[in-house]
Amino acid sequence: MTSLSIPSSISRVEVYLFRAPLDVPFRTSFAVMFSRAVVLLRLEDADGCYGWGETWSTFPPCGPEHRYNLLETIIAPLLLGQSFGSPKQGYDMLTQRTQVIRLQADEPGPLDQTISCADIALWDLAARRAGVPLRSILGSAGNATVKTYASGVNHPGIAETFAR
Repeated sequence: MTSLSIPSSISRVEVYLFRAPLDVPFRTSFAVMFSRAVVLLRLEDADGCYGWGETWSTFPPCGPEHRYNLLETIIAPLLLGQSFGSPKQGYDMLTQRTQVIRLQADEPGPLDQTISCADIALWDLAARRAGVPLRSILGSAGNATVKTYASGVNHPGIAETFAR
């Protein structure tokens, strides 16, 4: 059995926000989007191992900045200096330690999204520390393919976009 622990404490937490303007805005079920954004989290432990996570932040248009700020001001300080026996312990700690904020702010969705981002990064970090592909830990060791899902692809000219 591969060890999934993160015995070395988290020594660095970096949050990134990238936004790319779209040449052709597109309509989703929520709004017209003028750019695509991604919010990434990079965790590094004291041994120099690292893991990456990503959070959903498409809507509202200020969502990426909001998720970035939640990661920077709430999630990052909770992770710094912590060691975990498993990624699940990190997830459980973050969920428990944000309960009051969740109630006070009445924002369970954005908080859950940022906790999920950290959870992904912890799993990635644990897999890298163990020297195994993340997919093998998550139960698809024999399958080299990963099913994908794309949303927000219902704008006019979608067939031409994918044909490029």
